[in-house]
Amino acid sequence: MSHRASIVLALVAAILAGCGDITLGNLDQYVINWKIDVQDFGSDPATITVTIHDNVQSHTVPAHGSMSVTSFVGGAWSISIVDATKRRAFLENELAQDLAAIAKPGVSSSYLLETIPKIKVAIVSAGDSVVGSGACRGFMNDPTGDSLQVLAAQYSSSGAWYCH
Repeated sequence: MSHRASIVLALVAAILAGCGDITLGNLDQYVINWKIDVQDFGSDPATITVTIHDNVQSHTVPAHGSMSVTSFVGGAWSISIVDATKRRAFLENELAQDLAAIAKPGVSSSYLLETIPKIKVAIVSAGDSVVGSGACRGFMNDPTGDSLQVLAAQYSSSGAWYCH
């Protein structure tokens, strides 16, 4: 270990020794963060995309499953919810030709440079294109951090998704 690293480690140990209420196990409570928990309260798996400021995460969540996203920067947030099976069918239909073309041997690099961004946009925006998808948005501005619980639910008559 370098001399500088030893000094930093000794300094951190001295600070922690002088603060009886701070331990390595609870340091996370002193970090300001914003967290969104989303639970799939519907009867079908859903692909849920959560955006907090510049942190974007998308997961396929089973029925009654959940996902969490944490950001160290608050601000605008949005959630989109789409039936996972319908999203997959939409993407397979939408991208079948492009994926088959880029899988061929000898495909040109210019074609790849043109097609891959198109595929990426289609994947990201698929939630907006599928019938029955839902979305909600808001703003987290508490300077001490914030936590939000969202239920992703389905209307029983149509199966369309909504946030609650």
